[in-house]
Amino acid sequence: MILARPLAAPAAALFAALALASCSKAARPVVPVPAGPTRPALAVAVSRLGDPYYGGVSYEVRWVVTPGGTPAVRVFWRLDPPAPVAVDSTWTRDGTGAHVFVFPWSESHTVAVGAVDTSGAASDVWTRVFPVLAADVSPQVVILHPAAPPDTSYATVSSHVLVQWDGTDIDSPTTQPARYVYRLFAPANPDRPDIADFVEFARTHPESLLALYAPAWSGWTSVPFESTSASLALGTLGSRYLFALNCVDAEGATDVFAAHRNLLPLRVVVVAGVRGARSERSATWRLKRAALPSARPPVTAFRARAGPHL
Repeated sequence: MILARPLAAPAAALFAALALASCSKAARPVVPVPAGPTRPALAVAVSRLGDPYYGGVSYEVRWVVTPGGTPAVRVFWRLDPPAPVAVDSTWTRDGTGAHVFVFPWSESHTVAVGAVDTSGAASDVWTRVFPVLAADVSPQVVILHPAAPPDTSYATVSSHVLVQWDGTDIDSPTTQPARYVYRLFAPANPDRPDIADFVEFARTHPESLLALYAPAWSGWTSVPFESTSASLALGTLGSRYLFALNCVDAEGATDVFAAHRNLLPLRVVVVAGVRGARSERSATWRLKRAALPSARPPVTAFRARAGPHL
């Protein structure tokens, strides 16, 4: 028979304490430790400023950053960011605490602002859409010189002529179109060899120029809005041309073609040369004069004979 030997009192007390500790550890609930702030927080405010540009509106975007785990925080902004919206290398870093955006009335844009600290932790990206405030207004242009004739006739010019114009775009920050396009057409247009007289065709159907050439304007000369003149070298006496001019704004809108405004028919009546000018009128007068009998008797040239000196 094997008898159980009772434990000594100190040993029994030790085992009892271990058993109680084991039971207490297994039954203790797990309480999560609140995580400290690790991401920067971004607060953004927007105010509309007085509109310094005719046709545009300006907004000031201000931000305040509360650092998270790392105190060094950088702020970036992006105009019209692609989706998904996230700070990357295409964003602009700005340490001024504010930025002013100027938009035309007819354009809608999205502004995004985000903060990133040196550890790489990023804030939530703030975005706002600035809507269109007014519809796009097409620009306009008018030829100032040479003056268009009041009727349907041609403007009579020299074979070297300077054309000047003026344009406006009321909903542009500069009040000017983005650029001008022009082209000088002769009756034979290589783009449309099927049209016998393209000058008269375009004068009769001015809307055809937009249908044929807009918006690419292939074959046309394009100049910035600062350029408001063109020097043309025309052909021989009696040649006919059509100077067509248009303007394009930032949205791609254009003016319509209209006689006495941006379509100028030209007819060469003076041929300018290095030694002077010959006009159509003077050429006709010389032909008539050659056909008239001479009013002066013919002069016979003779050579004086050598004789004795007196």
